[in-house]
Amino acid sequence: MKLQQFTDLPRNATLVIMRGEPGSGKSTRAEELKKSLEEKGLRVKVFSTDNIFYNADGEYEFVPYAIGAAHAFERHELIFSMRMREDDVYILDNTHLQRWEYLDAVREAMYEHISVFVWDLREGPNYGNIHGVPEDRVKMMLENSDKPYPRHIEGYYAKNQEFYDWITHTYNHTATESIALEYAILYDRGFVDETGNARTTTE
Repeated sequence: MKLQQFTDLPRNATLVIMRGEPGSGKSTRAEELKKSLEEKGLRVKVFSTDNIFYNADGEYEFVPYAIGAAHAFERHELIFSMRMREDDVYILDNTHLQRWEYLDAVREAMYEHISVFVWDLREGPNYGNIHGVPEDRVKMMLENSDKPYPRHIEGYYAKNQEFYDWITHTYNHTATESIALEYAILYDRGFVDETGNARTTTE
């Protein structure tokens, strides 16, 4: 199916894909956004790889060699939840330092008629991370983020461009952009009008 087959259909929910290196504040800001949206009446769930690493006692127990599995499990939970229409807003809180890392989520969102916004924190401050990733490693991760691949590999992005085109907008780390993101979500869910005023139930 092509993108134009979906653009005029009503959007069933909103997906926010976060991007940022370890320590960029993704989890904190995701929870802040969740709380603010819930206070306005939206059903919101945060899907984070970190959730996988909490043991039965509620303690965070990071296992480096399980990171790939944790990403896969959490994306599976997200996709299943979107298909079941369990929430109004889904927040995917992972590093996503390479665009291919969120291709499956964007593709699923398009097929499920779910709007997609990207919240990119990579140019913001770093607060340190709970995963024990050294600063030099974090710096290298940022330097390699979205670094072009050789042409024969980069071509696969072009083949999947229609899915990336489904992304409505990308917001950065600044306070102004964060406020704009929340407004965009509320507008997308029909909670506010173009001027930012709350919609009435009769509209």
